[in-house]
Amino acid sequence: MIDRSPMQPVARDPSRVDAAQDYAAALSAMDAPFYSLVREKAMNRARAAARSAAAAPGLVPIENKSHGSDFPGPWPLHRAGKTQIDPHARRCKRMRGHVEHSMRLSESQLSRSGGFRFRRLFVTLTYAAVDGWHRKDIAAYLNTARTWAARRKFKLRYTWVAEVQKRGAIHYHVCLWIPARHRLPTADVSGWWPHGWSNLTVVKSGCVGLMAYLRKYLSKMGADESIALPVGARMHGSGGLDREQRREIRYRLAPYWVRDALGTYADIRRTVGGWCDRITGVFIASPWKVEIDRSGLVWAFKPAG
Repeated sequence: MIDRSPMQPVARDPSRVDAAQDYAAALSAMDAPFYSLVREKAMNRARAAARSAAAAPGLVPIENKSHGSDFPGPWPLHRAGKTQIDPHARRCKRMRGHVEHSMRLSESQLSRSGGFRFRRLFVTLTYAAVDGWHRKDIAAYLNTARTWAARRKFKLRYTWVAEVQKRGAIHYHVCLWIPARHRLPTADVSGWWPHGWSNLTVVKSGCVGLMAYLRKYLSKMGADESIALPVGARMHGSGGLDREQRREIRYRLAPYWVRDALGTYADIRRTVGGWCDRITGVFIASPWKVEIDRSGLVWAFKPAG
């Protein structure tokens, strides 16, 4: 005999509902600073487009020594249909995008995969000697930190940027995410950084505070600071992300028109003459050509026809 009585509503567990609401609120608070960054970048792009409609897509036109968000100073130089490009400003733009996306992905992965029991650390590595820099020093420190983490059965996630001090020396700012039960050794005391001194700060204000720490230094990095870096010095880096997250960063840093042409799930790689999707092999030729004149200036132009 079929029971046709009305179904009784399932009782909701208030504790589970509260936990789900707390989890959603924590995710929203974590993503808030990155949404504000996206809005700010969109406003900056709108200002730039209104002032210079001739700017080449995917390239950063040269202006003056100030490369702030309001684009002050003279407008891009043009010569017979060519636009002058500042490679150092373009390098800084790519650095900011990479750092913002890598931090967002590290935060989201940790928060969604195992709760919030991890600590955000901000480490500063400083050279004692102005000329004591070597390109392998930051890699040696990060390799030591990764080995330390592997022995404790967790994968270290980090993002770092380089900064040129007023005295001319380079120092590094490193953001790390580690389980709350562990304590990261102080770099100079433990011998991980034998080149000078270090500082370790536990960021207690969450993702918002960590991003505020790093944005202060990102705002200082402009074309002049890029020029001041020694030959072979990297400006930024990240680690601990999986293959899909690294693909997403490459996708986010590609020009908008390339992303629209290749699709959301493309693995976009820069290649000679344009961009390609490593997954499908589709190639998108760039409509722009770049040349360097005798004085070393970089110019972008569209070939006739």
